[in-house]
Amino acid sequence: MLNKLLVSTLAELSDLSKAYISQVKHRKRPPSQKLLSILQEQTQPNKPAVNYYDLFLQSPLAKGVSPTKIRFYEVKLGRFLSEINTDTDKQHHIEKFLLQFKNPGNRQRYYQVIKTFYIWREQTLGMPNVIKYMPAPKVGKLILPSLTSEQASPAIPTPSVEPSPVY
Repeated sequence: MLNKLLVSTLAELSDLSKAYISQVKHRKRPPSQKLLSILQEQTQPNKPAVNYYDLFLQSPLAKGVSPTKIRFYEVKLGRFLSEINTDTDKQHHIEKFLLQFKNPGNRQRYYQVIKTFYIWREQTLGMPNVIKYMPAPKVGKLILPSLTSEQASPAIPTPSVEPSPVY
């Protein structure tokens, strides 16, 4: 497994230096216990023991929302659960998942679905909520362009007023 992962990936996952990992890869140094545990985590299957996806979509929480919202949950939660093992992964794995989205709005939408899922899992199944204290991604405020005075009040032709006859 050591040879299948990039040195930079292993360094990021383990907080060990790239130089050390490179030396271990080339058999110049023995691997540390920390590196061995990271490699073991990476070799474990990435599927949870329970199908949380179906349970969540069949729950009263999901049944109380519109079909459009259900489809939204299916897409976002489906992708999240295909990439993250919710039984073993930690907050930093979820943060890394969210950072793959360059669009802050998309990142925020994934965060909302993931947060809802973990709240449901905590309340329904009594499992820990690993993102309970994770702050939501920041989404910048949309600043609309201002209008010129001509655009704000277009020239309205003034009607010609004829004097009314006096009787």
